[in-house]
Amino acid sequence: MAEKDPIVNLIEEFLEDIRDNEEDKLFEKNIFGKPFPEKLSKKDIKEGKIYNEFSLQHELGEFLKMKFKNDLNYSEFKDFKVQYERNVKDFGADEKADKKKFIKKEMDIAIFKNFEKKSEKYAIELKFPTNRTPDTRMPHFLEDIQFMETVKELGFKTYCLTLVPNNRNGDAFRIPKEPKEKKDSSKETKQKDFFEFFTEKPGCGPKPIKDYLIVKKNKKGVITGEYKIAGNYQIEWKHKTNYCFYYLLPIPDLKKE
Repeated sequence: MAEKDPIVNLIEEFLEDIRDNEEDKLFEKNIFGKPFPEKLSKKDIKEGKIYNEFSLQHELGEFLKMKFKNDLNYSEFKDFKVQYERNVKDFGADEKADKKKFIKKEMDIAIFKNFEKKSEKYAIELKFPTNRTPDTRMPHFLEDIQFMETVKELGFKTYCLTLVPNNRNGDAFRIPKEPKEKKDSSKETKQKDFFEFFTEKPGCGPKPIKDYLIVKKNKKGVITGEYKIAGNYQIEWKHKTNYCFYYLLPIPDLKKE
């Protein structure tokens, strides 16, 4: 049986929210450990320790630093750095040659010992949409996957972690919209194809993501780049208390597939 990836272990432990101090729970309100209701309001999210994407990045990063420093189970990482918004050029990406290869440049969390090419390195991309709609945010989920595929070429092991709140806004990312009856069928708009990759229909999960082409355009509608997702991914939403749903995707070594 293959040994479980230590970074996957750590992220899952972070999401399990095992804390010595019961008053410092991530997925309970305030610092007093008050449980969240079955469905969150905007006020509930505001009162949580993870209240937006940046707070998720900070809390996960601090958790990793603490585990590397204090947990003997992860002593292999004791000399590793955990840093935020690291540019790929710091790890050997050629800005000119690779300009069209990387869909973006900065990794949300970079875990590394040094900058040597053969040195062990890890990168995590994060998403936690609390206000914006699936139409604007789901394409970013796909961009993260493609970005992490490309970062692997720099010698990283890479992961995508996405949380959505357990409320009406979060449900829109997981549950297909019921089609509305329209008087004028000529005005009917086609649902974006990327919804199928993340929404769960009754009796079956989301459609697998495979060979998906991301086309980036500027405000004028001019194509500025095309980026292909090379791997094959199946989104699986998991429930985390009353606070959120999440999926965690470790990006495989595509050369070995």
